[in-house]
Amino acid sequence: DGNPGVDLNLDLKTPDVERLLKLAGLAPPGKQRIGALTAQGRIAGRPNDLAFSNFAVTALGSNIRLTGKLAATAQGVSYNFSRLEVRSDDADRLLAALGIASPLDGRKLGAMTVAGSAQGNATQATIDLDIATQGAKFDLKGSVANIGASPTLAMNVSVAHPNFQRFMQLLSPGYGGGAGVGAIDLSARVDGNPDRELRVTNLHGTLGQAPIAGTITINMAGPVPDIAATLETGALEIDRILPIGQRAELQPGLRQYPPNVVPAGVELAQATGRAGKFSRSPIDVSALRSVNARVDLKSQALSLQPWKVENAVGQIALRDGVLTVTQ
Repeated sequence: DGNPGVDLNLDLKTPDVERLLKLAGLAPPGKQRIGALTAQGRIAGRPNDLAFSNFAVTALGSNIRLTGKLAATAQGVSYNFSRLEVRSDDADRLLAALGIASPLDGRKLGAMTVAGSAQGNATQATIDLDIATQGAKFDLKGSVANIGASPTLAMNVSVAHPNFQRFMQLLSPGYGGGAGVGAIDLSARVDGNPDRELRVTNLHGTLGQAPIAGTITINMAGPVPDIAATLETGALEIDRILPIGQRAELQPGLRQYPPNVVPAGVELAQATGRAGKFSRSPIDVSALRSVNARVDLKSQALSLQPWKVENAVGQIALRDGVLTVTQ
């Protein structure tokens, strides 16, 4: 019928997969040379609708195992893998060979493991994946639409890392804060478009010893990301989290409170037309000019050396590299 069926147990070993592809009249998927490759497992079905059972591919220091289907449709190739496992000593090299751009924008992923399921095609995907790289663990469950153009997410996301500082440096190598914070363990629902606006809802988890809950909206339309958040937290040490140079001081002659403690109700920065009990000079955070933020915060305790506010309710605003804290 012009579309013959196959049912075979494959055991393939080649020292040069590019040469094999050339003999078959096929082009390599990416620019990274693959070289030696082994493939083992069962393939059944027709060329336009193939089922893979316990199929394993080893190349480039990586091992890929999968069970599921590949099918050719009018919209292109679709896939439905009920089992997908990847173990790679060099995920960057593997992604380059597959013609996939690194999610870290040129930064190194290094060793990585991926496990779960995935289905979709070139423009949309539904995934349930656990990903681990450089000490960080990501759990992703949901859908991505409009892949390759302007993707839209509808995803439940969990992130965890034993060291908050190293986690942030994985995302942004120039990040200079976070020393001594401890671990990060957060979960949330993420919806929207990374190029325009992301909405983070049902955020919950811990940052160091502090529980955190709330919502965040990240607007990417301006020259720098603009973050609006409503958060409820345990005790937070802002100066540990943010890489800031803090210049505000107590004004001479004002009442001195116990070291590093300011009771609720005392203003930390310029908030209204009323005279504050601290210098009205804003706090310099020139290292954070790459983002603007406004956070409505309710915190068990909020500290920014030399200040500490118990049962703090207020707003933290970061704009053009200047941080103001308002009660």
